[in-house]
Amino acid sequence: MYWQRLELRLGHNSLVGTTVKHADHLPTDVLADEKHTRLNGEKLYVATTVADDCVLGASVATQADAEHLQEAYGHFKTEAQNVRADYQPQTVNTDGWKGTQTAWQKLFPAITLIVCFLHAFLKIRDCCKRMKEHFPAICTRVWEVYQATSQELFMKKVSELKDWAAQTISPGAGLDAILKLCARAPDYALAYAYPSAYRTSVSSQSFRGDAGETLVKI
Repeated sequence: MYWQRLELRLGHNSLVGTTVKHADHLPTDVLADEKHTRLNGEKLYVATTVADDCVLGASVATQADAEHLQEAYGHFKTEAQNVRADYQPQTVNTDGWKGTQTAWQKLFPAITLIVCFLHAFLKIRDCCKRMKEHFPAICTRVWEVYQATSQELFMKKVSELKDWAAQTISPGAGLDAILKLCARAPDYALAYAYPSAYRTSVSSQSFRGDAGETLVKI
């Protein structure tokens, strides 16, 4: 019935209200992302809110700026607060798009923004995949950073990655992508203060703290 509601009755019923039966089960940590689609040839954005392997919000925005995304994500807030009036998620994981982050900060002023590590890796992959000599080592080193078990170890591995890349990778888009990840290390490291937060935009328990099977749910 869950998938029937999601596919056939989207927009008719409250996704949160028909899925979360008890206020205590509302998620502490959520993920947010926009899926690009088209309607009558016009580009649209579906603002999705996900938690615990379940879609809890999916609303259309005609533009990807903060104002339109706030309205779209606001539907999740309304439905969640219909279940519990004082509902306030602790963290939200986003891909770093400013409009998304601003929208969530306005909807939930006390929320902590967690930047998706996976998106940084995907950028590095796209820029470095033709470096056959170094690509396997780049992937291994980047994910070793992610797998660090503490904030201190994470920052240490970031420093090692930065030094290795500067000495090994030729100047260009690939090196720039790696150095960009390193420069944003404090943003990624913030997740260690919230053990239950999602560190990537993959809605799977295995990605909350430990590296494991990567099941893309959204």
